[in-house]
Amino acid sequence: MVLGSIPWQSYFQRVLSAESGRQAQYFSIIGSFGAFVLAIPPMLIGAAGSVANWTTTSYGMSPVDTDNGGEPSMILPLVLQHFTPRPVAVLGLSAIAAAVMSSIDSAILGSSSMFTHNIYRRILHTKASERELLIVQRTAIVLVGAIACIVSLTVTSILGMFIMAADIVYVALFPQLVAAVYLDYANTYGSLLGFLVAVMLRLASGEATLNLAPLARYGVLHDDTLGHLFPYRTFAMLMSLTVISLTSLVARWLFVGKRVPLHLDVFSCYSSEQLTEQVLTFVEPESMQSQTL
Repeated sequence: MVLGSIPWQSYFQRVLSAESGRQAQYFSIIGSFGAFVLAIPPMLIGAAGSVANWTTTSYGMSPVDTDNGGEPSMILPLVLQHFTPRPVAVLGLSAIAAAVMSSIDSAILGSSSMFTHNIYRRILHTKASERELLIVQRTAIVLVGAIACIVSLTVTSILGMFIMAADIVYVALFPQLVAAVYLDYANTYGSLLGFLVAVMLRLASGEATLNLAPLARYGVLHDDTLGHLFPYRTFAMLMSLTVISLTSLVARWLFVGKRVPLHLDVFSCYSSEQLTEQVLTFVEPESMQSQTL
C-alpha cells in the first residue's frame, strides 16, 4: 500500500506543479500528516455508526451486520441521514457527492490524457494532428468512463477497489517510476515489456475483488482456503523491474553498438545525436586515456 500509493497521477500532478524540488518535498511531507488528520473524522463516524442503536431508525439494523444484509460501505451516508439534523444531512451528502464526482472526472480525464499523449502520440502515431488527438482523447474519455461504470456495478467493496488500485499501481507502475528515476539506460522497449510482464503475472495470480480465479499457483505456498501464501505482488513487481532493466540494456547494446540498423528503432529511443553521445560510455577507460595521450 505504501509503495503503491507513490506513482499516482493525482499526486504527481501536485509534485510537478511545485516551483522547486525542495517545495515538492515539503508539500509531500506536510500532505502525509494532513492525510492522517483528515482520516480521523471518517474513523469517528464509522465508530459511532458501529455502536449506535439502529433499531430506533427507519433503517432497522446496523450497517456493519453483514449477516442480516448490512452494508458497511454505506455507513457514512447512513449515519448522516439518520443521526444528524436534516440540513446537516443534506449538506453532508451533497459534499460527499461533489467530492466523488470531482474525483471521478479528474481520474477519467487524467487517464484519457495520459493515453492520448503518452501512448497514442508518442508510440502509436507520432505525427498525429491536434484534431486527431482531440478525437482520440474524447473517445478515450467515453471508453474509460464506460469501463469505470461497469466496474462500479460489478464490484461490491469500495475498500477492496481502493486496495486493488494501489495493488495494480505497485505491481505495474512502481517499477516504471524506479527505472525512470534511477536507471539512466531505461527505454521504451524495457518499459513496455516490463509493463506487460507485470500485468500478466498479476492477472495470473487472480483477484477476489473481480472474481478472477488464479491461473498460477506457487506450489506449497498456496492454500485453497487462505489463497496465496507467496508474496506474488512483490514477485511480479521485481520481475517487471528486472525485465525493464535487462531489456533496456539489450536494446541499448543493439542500437548504440550499431549491431541493428537505426531504422529498426520503432520507438525512436535513439537518434544519431544520442548514439554519438552514448557510444562514448561504451569506450573503456584505457582507450580513452590512450586517445588523450
